[in-house]
Amino acid sequence: MKINASTGLGVENLSTLKGQISNNGIKLTKEMKEEIAKAEYEAKARDTRLRVRSVLGLSGLYSVDRSDTWNTLNYQKLHYFKSSSYDHILHNDYYNYGDNGYNNGLGTFFNSKGTSKYLDTPVGQMEVFLDLDDDNDQYGVGTLESVGQLVGLDINQDGFLDSSDEFFDKLKLRGYNSNGEEVVLKLSDVYNALDLTKFVNTQKDVDEWEKNSTYKKDGITYLKRKVVNGTSLFRPEESYKRLDDSQKSSFKEMFKNNADENGWIDFTKTKTDEYGQKQYVFKDLANSLSLAYNKVGLNGDTRLERITFGFFDKSDKNYLADVKSRFNGMYKDYYNGEGNKLAIQREFQVITGMQFSEEKFKEFYEGLNNPTTANKYANALKDVDSVVGMKLNDNGMLTLAFDSGRTMYISLDDLFTSDGEFNLTEKGERASVMSGASSMNEEELNQLDFSQIGADTNGGIFSLAELGVEFIRKETFSNGRTAFILTTRDNKEIVASTLYKIRSVEDMVKFAELEEKDKLRAMKFEREA
Repeated sequence: MKINASTGLGVENLSTLKGQISNNGIKLTKEMKEEIAKAEYEAKARDTRLRVRSVLGLSGLYSVDRSDTWNTLNYQKLHYFKSSSYDHILHNDYYNYGDNGYNNGLGTFFNSKGTSKYLDTPVGQMEVFLDLDDDNDQYGVGTLESVGQLVGLDINQDGFLDSSDEFFDKLKLRGYNSNGEEVVLKLSDVYNALDLTKFVNTQKDVDEWEKNSTYKKDGITYLKRKVVNGTSLFRPEESYKRLDDSQKSSFKEMFKNNADENGWIDFTKTKTDEYGQKQYVFKDLANSLSLAYNKVGLNGDTRLERITFGFFDKSDKNYLADVKSRFNGMYKDYYNGEGNKLAIQREFQVITGMQFSEEKFKEFYEGLNNPTTANKYANALKDVDSVVGMKLNDNGMLTLAFDSGRTMYISLDDLFTSDGEFNLTEKGERASVMSGASSMNEEELNQLDFSQIGADTNGGIFSLAELGVEFIRKETFSNGRTAFILTTRDNKEIVASTLYKIRSVEDMVKFAELEEKDKLRAMKFEREA
């Protein structure tokens, strides 16, 4: 009798087979028992591997050239709501790096820390693995290929892996002490939160690569692996700031130099180059723009939404029908068993800003399919169209024309931009735009911990405690804009248009840094002769 787990027998099938053998009175030899035990082990290992890949596949890393994960999420954690290859001009930046993944060998979002297999922790360098069954990865299938894969588990895209992320408590660290003994720790025992932005490239890295993008070997010039800005892996709150006066002036100058006689910058405009090829006139301009605006969600909360730019005018396309079709496809696949349920749950959170529940999922489905509420629910979802034209009006309002035929009006005062770097305080602490602060009342604002709330003033982000702020007053103007009047202990007032949430390293790490001689290593120590 020969049993092979690779034939497709799963754990349940093997248990059934054992029962049938027992019921039929078949006496198993030692060899047969060993075969069954081996097959059971291999089947459980295969089942665990698939579950691990399903979880880590949310990052899109496993979907590159792997047909078994066709419906995993891309680097933006999207599948049903991702753009088509021709939709967004920004796609040109990522086309060569695998639409479904972080890289495919030609370029990478990750720096050396992100591409490393080992994580540098306060207690030493350790291997990271996903332990779904709390058995310390019994089958050896949970080890991460690189630390950068952790970004895929940051479903709310805030740049931190912490208790708000579903699988934070399932991550473990493995290292070895000086005696060669294995030490396993839960990631959550070492970190309250792990700062994932430390593993990706920023604009400084991109600029450095562009200065030294080639190398020579045997007289032949080679191009180094392309470095891609990794701030786009996270929500815009982590790297965008409201336009300051200087940036507004530059924005106005941009229109002065590029707009047509009617005041429009038309991104669909083309020209023929010297080789007779069609080129888009404002391609470089569009690629240089990193803009976002405050989008209002279904429950009134706001979140920053990136603006993408496109070449193609598809104004004959029905935006509502497109959104409805995407969502209905996702809903159908979730319940008919054809979709990756885990990935769909995560994508729902990304496109709505809400944590997934079947109740909320059903609410959006019914809302989109009800003619009286369809627009309300569609507008609460992530944008799936692109800006093909924009005009700066005399009143300071920006008109955005989308390829779907939609038109949007945004004040320059409500526009955000990014320089490709993460928002940091003057102390180097992470600072995230509190896009929801405008919907908070004064009582809620003044209950916040002022040491963890910041404002952009005097050329940098400082905590309200450092600024001596004792009270926040919320001011809403006739044009709908909100400002925060910060009163200091010496009765001075600071006007802030944006508040920031600050997280310090001390709040994230549970262990003090060990001395080098006491640190663990990712591999066993070599014994000295």
